[in-house]
Amino acid sequence: NHYSYSSPPPPPVVSSPPPPYYYYSPPPPV
Repeated sequence: NHYSYSSPPPPPVVSSPPPPYYYYSPPPPV
């Protein structure tokens, strides 16, 4: 077991929800 219990576990990777317009319109040009 090579888990580092001394350091806190990494935060869960939660992707930010896309903007509302993403659902009914293409993403804005970059």
